[in-house]
Amino acid sequence: MNPKLNAIRALAAYSALQSLRLVTIIFSSIIGVLLLITFVLAYFYSPWWLLLSLPFIILAIIYGVIRLLVKKIIAKIHRHPFTTRQREQLESFTGKLKNLADIRNMSVYSYAIKTIWDVLRHRDETSIEKLVNDSKSLKSDFAELEKHFGER
Repeated sequence: MNPKLNAIRALAAYSALQSLRLVTIIFSSIIGVLLLITFVLAYFYSPWWLLLSLPFIILAIIYGVIRLLVKKIIAKIHRHPFTTRQREQLESFTGKLKNLADIRNMSVYSYAIKTIWDVLRHRDETSIEKLVNDSKSLKSDFAELEKHFGER
């Protein structure tokens, strides 16, 4: 496999995993707060309030299944585990991508959702690739990243 394609796949997988982690934290926090409120209402007022927790639990189960499927798709994009040096380069490069996304008035949440959406759709040119091609400063950084994803 050519190093550029391997680096793009690794970058997409790594960014998608970080984005999925962010979405999971947000979703888990919201569901946790809603369940806590439901349990407090059930404890202080009436046990019937526990029925309100059923939709939240069902949503959490559905989200868990969807998250598992997305993780399997991400694992198929880049199958090999990252070395320490590759991970450091990916962390550095994704940090620069996030900064560039901030400059373009794209919030971290919309960047996360867009990255996951691109991975799910298996698009030829992802938003990450567009950012790299549009930015002159990232091209040299991407070339440095590409060196770490040569032939295996």
